[in-house]
Amino acid sequence: MKKLLKIVIGIVVVFVAAIVAVFYFTAGMADTADAFFSAIKKQDIATARSYLSEDFKASIDEAALKEKKLRRSKRKNSDEEKTQTKQHNTHKLTKH
Repeated sequence: MKKLLKIVIGIVVVFVAAIVAVFYFTAGMADTADAFFSAIKKQDIATARSYLSEDFKASIDEAALKEKKLRRSKRKNSDEEKTQTKQHNTHKLTKH
């Protein structure tokens, strides 16, 4: 019985240590992502690019990053327009 208890405690300790390690090693990721998207929103592409990994920086320049941002903005605006049109049409249908 003591041996089983030691095994269970050992498994729990390893499991808790793994969870703590994940949180410890990924703690800054959310802050970095927030800073990246904040810079993109301000159209500060140079600052946004500084938050990227070295490998990703090597594969994309500021102009390409800005192009991706612009395409995403256009797509988002298009999606918002579709939603507004759909809501407007739904409103018309429910009025009658």
